Amino acid sequence: MRWLADVHPDERGATIWATITVFLVLVAHSMLETARDALFLSHLPASHLPWVYLVLAGLALAATRLFSGSAAPQQHAEKLILLQIAAATGNLALLFLLSETKPAAALYALYVWGGLASTLILLRFWLMLSDRFTPTQAKRVFPVIAAGPLLGSLVGYGLAGVTARYMAPRYLLGVSAAVFLLSAGASYLMARAQACRASDDAATVIARPAHEELSIRESISLALRHNYMRRVALLLLVASVTVTLGDFIFKTVVAREISPAQLGSFLAASYFLFDLLALLLLFTAVVPFVRARGVTEALALQPVLLFGGGVLLTITGGLAAVLCLRGVDGVLRWSLHKTATELLYVPLSPRLRSAVKAVSDILAHRGGQALASLLILGWLAIAPSERLIGPILIACTMAWIYLALSLRQPYLDLFRETLGEGAIAMQIDFPELDMASLETLIAALSSPDDGKVTAAMSLLHETGRTHLIPALVLYHPSPPVVLRALDLFTQARRDDFLQNAKYLLHHADDSVRAATMRACSLLQPDVDLLRQAAASDSAPVAVTALVALTAAGHLDVPTFDARLGPYLEANPGDDVTRSLALALRDNAIPAFAPLMERLLGVADIATRREAIVAIGTLGDAAHLPLLLRQLATRELRAPTRRALLLFGDVGLEHLTNALHDPTLPRSVRIHLPRTLSRFGNQAAADTLLAALLSEPTGMVRYKILRGLGHLIANAPTLNVDPTLIDRVVDEQVRTIAQNLQWRVTLEQGAVEQPARRTTGYQLLVDLLAQKEGLAVERLFRALGLRYRDEDWSKLYDGRRSPDARTRSSSGELLHDLLGPTLRGVVVDLTEDQPLELRLAATRTYLDAEPLAYDALLLRLVEDPSVSVCCVASYHAAELDLRDIRAPLEARAIDPTEWLGGLRQKSLAMVSGVTSAIAERFSHEA
Repeated sequence: MRWLADVHPDERGATIWATITVFLVLVAHSMLETARDALFLSHLPASHLPWVYLVLAGLALAATRLFSGSAAPQQHAEKLILLQIAAATGNLALLFLLSETKPAAALYALYVWGGLASTLILLRFWLMLSDRFTPTQAKRVFPVIAAGPLLGSLVGYGLAGVTARYMAPRYLLGVSAAVFLLSAGASYLMARAQACRASDDAATVIARPAHEELSIRESISLALRHNYMRRVALLLLVASVTVTLGDFIFKTVVAREISPAQLGSFLAASYFLFDLLALLLLFTAVVPFVRARGVTEALALQPVLLFGGGVLLTITGGLAAVLCLRGVDGVLRWSLHKTATELLYVPLSPRLRSAVKAVSDILAHRGGQALASLLILGWLAIAPSERLIGPILIACTMAWIYLALSLRQPYLDLFRETLGEGAIAMQIDFPELDMASLETLIAALSSPDDGKVTAAMSLLHETGRTHLIPALVLYHPSPPVVLRALDLFTQARRDDFLQNAKYLLHHADDSVRAATMRACSLLQPDVDLLRQAAASDSAPVAVTALVALTAAGHLDVPTFDARLGPYLEANPGDDVTRSLALALRDNAIPAFAPLMERLLGVADIATRREAIVAIGTLGDAAHLPLLLRQLATRELRAPTRRALLLFGDVGLEHLTNALHDPTLPRSVRIHLPRTLSRFGNQAAADTLLAALLSEPTGMVRYKILRGLGHLIANAPTLNVDPTLIDRVVDEQVRTIAQNLQWRVTLEQGAVEQPARRTTGYQLLVDLLAQKEGLAVERLFRALGLRYRDEDWSKLYDGRRSPDARTRSSSGELLHDLLGPTLRGVVVDLTEDQPLELRLAATRTYLDAEPLAYDALLLRLVEDPSVSVCCVASYHAAELDLRDIRAPLEARAIDPTEWLGGLRQKSLAMVSGVTSAIAERFSHEA
């Protein structure tokens, strides 16, 4: 049974003692319930039960105060132990009261006590466990713990059935009291196991602050305001009404059909059989069903079966029909239904869970009993026939099914909230500026800090308020501030500053004079002024004026070339080339094309950036190959992409051809996918999809996935072929599975022969783990293309979070989002668990049996990855594996695949390893 092995070593102590605790509680409860039902139904009519249910509901409201307050596990443990001791004391008191005369008051008290004591104990018990385990852990652990109450009921009803043959039912209360005391001891040991685990995790778990106590009114108000908790409480209310109706009709028919002398043994035998079936169901079907179908569908199974029982009751009536109804409840209550119900609370924050669980559990459960009691009283007054209660049961089960299935989205939203709390909110768009913000920005323009002034101007420009920048800023003593202001004024086509800017033509800084001349030539052309500037002693001013004169037709191209030549001879300064590039940017005409190309070859990045903008503005397709090469330079990538977008469909076609051209440098190809995604249309999406599986280079494939992700995020209506994405997902899962298998082989080999645990071994294991991490990221990116309605970046970050609850929330969402084939694989692959368990989830994706240790090293030496080849070769040399010499020497690396230092280092590593191994083998020979 694989699910038993799923309990991790760090969870086993608390799980074992929790199972023992709830086992003993249910042994005691089963004996108490058998004694209660036998004594009550033997001496009082079943028609009195509705009044007892109403009393139970009132007492449950008062008992809710026991569950308000802090969610600290230690307080849960203390209150749990006190409740168990109180239950034992109450049993002994009732044993004394129930003398041979059996007064009616004592029988009513016994029924109320039997319904209240175990409910309070189990509520506190599950609150304690919900704080201890994350949702993912709970799915593994809760079904194991759920075996405790089933075994306890089985043992308790079995002992009660045997005991009922030899003694009066009231003596079961004494045995029940003793078992309650034993369960208190088990609770103490369970609390200690949890406390030990908490101290071990103190360094990695964020401490939870203590929460203030909430009154009953505050708890109810909190539950009613919370959309999810309202739905949960309503679901539990309807479920309680349904099972209470079924329980009442069962006891009514049993009391009528079974003699009082046989009633105790019949009830014990029936309950024993129900719990035996429930235990078998738990061991065989509960965990697979919850893991495969999810929590909400698990909640809907019991009402579906009860619906069938209600139909049978309506048609036939009698003992067989009510046994079916009670059997469904008895078999599923402590197995599937209890596990699924407790999982509903685990995603809640500790404060919310502690505040509302009592309200939703006790009040909804007992409130449902009260509502059912009113229905029963009305039924008794009208037509007390069990067949007529069938339609009421059918209606209740239908409501139960609807509420269970409608919980799915709110349940998943809880996990999204958890992921959102761990995400960093980033403001991408500029916010709306209020008057106070504008006043702050305007004040910043007078700051002595140049950075603050330019930042304030840029923010005003980005928000469309360039007109608010005062022209007097041009008198700022800092040239960078003046240059930025002139550039922004020119972009906004403001001309109100020109009168005040004339003095800048005599500024001490050449760049400021050139920028002023450029602004004047664009906004208020003056041919005489330009001619004077063209003869200026300042080279930046002169080349700016020459470009403006030529663009306006006042200077022919040959004359322009002749006059510009001296400024570009030898080694012109950066200020000259930069001013020339800026002038070309603002005056892009075909005659300047050769000059633009020339400027792309200079060393100054700022010059090349403006030349790229000029080429994009010019729009000559002959320059596209030249533009593509600029993608290799990080600082030029953004302007190059903007320039390529200006070419429209022609640029898109050129990029498409380039993506399929393996002769292009890798430094260019890896940036083509992101550039294509900027086009944001279906043609770009189709191009990237077509290249996704045909592209041989892993880094380019990764970039394609990123590009597609950005494209779809910005244009969500674009079509993406799901079958193609499914193939990519399948490929990534196979890659992860292969890396896992290799790591397992290496680790097992190191255990078998500790001498293998060398430096090379550790490097190789770490390298494979890193490659697996990259494959996981590619997998999540591909899934983001397949299932677009979810934020997969948050899911990916959540699975890597150091916080266990965040990781669990991400896992729960993954489980729900993915189809039946993928959900278990992806969740298990990304789970924080031993490699062997993760590998077991991917067996179907592995085509071959695992290789032996030495054979695996030979396989890794031939891996396409140079890094894997080098590290595997080094480790093989450490182990004196001579078979690697031939494949290593025959290894051919295509230099075009590797860039600069990376290529040289990789080739040097291969060469060094090869030489070292050859020298060693030759020496030993």
